[in-house]
Amino acid sequence: LIVAAPVLALLIKGILWFATPLLAFHPMRVSHAIRWSFYAFIGNFLPMLLFSVLMFGILFIAVVPMLLGLLVAMPLYALVHYASYRQVFRDD
Repeated sequence: LIVAAPVLALLIKGILWFATPLLAFHPMRVSHAIRWSFYAFIGNFLPMLLFSVLMFGILFIAVVPMLLGLLVAMPLYALVHYASYRQVFRDD
């Protein structure tokens, strides 16, 4: 149970990773956005895993100086999240 809860939380976060930008930038239903996000999660599992590990490290380092590093880390996280969305869902 102690291991299952974080794994389940990370799985749900991974499935919903792109649902918010899909809803913001494309006119679609929520169920459709979640489905597209799930397929993107399955198709890009290893890059998303690497991204998550790197961002965890950056956020951990940002928390050390009394949370002041988050002033840099959170905008960086938002920009990288948007860039990853644009890489997966290109409008060619």
